Amino acid sequence: MGRNYLGYTGIRAVNFGDGVVPLVGVTTDRWGQWAAEIQVPGLAARPVAVTTTPPGGVTSFLVETSALTPAAALAGVEGKYLRVWHLDTASRTWELHNPDHGAVNDLKAMVKGEVYFILMKEEATLVFSTFTYTLREGWNIVSWQG
Repeated sequence: MGRNYLGYTGIRAVNFGDGVVPLVGVTTDRWGQWAAEIQVPGLAARPVAVTTTPPGGVTSFLVETSALTPAAALAGVEGKYLRVWHLDTASRTWELHNPDHGAVNDLKAMVKGEVYFILMKEEATLVFSTFTYTLREGWNIVSWQG
């Protein structure tokens, strides 16, 4: 949300940290206020300097994070992995994500800092956010940083 901009001004982009999100059709009202909902996959909840193009006014954002499903996290290697296992240390139970058998899946989210065992059908490179994971055919132990 922004305020104290010039009235009826088009906001073309939101700049945050190292990223830029282009905006289409976002214009301030006659009082110089505007609002937009922006989704940025992989953006961690942390303080970020936010500016707009064109600059001006005061901009504030509420950054919310949602659970990152295994399917979303591994979309870059879809079809190349067989399953993902994770040990929930709190409950001492194993959680599974198998893309071919959704009914048995109990791994609901991939969490930063947790370790996952990923069984690959073939070698692939997964790029997620600013992280690159080189995954070999067979089992891979990954500390998820996404």
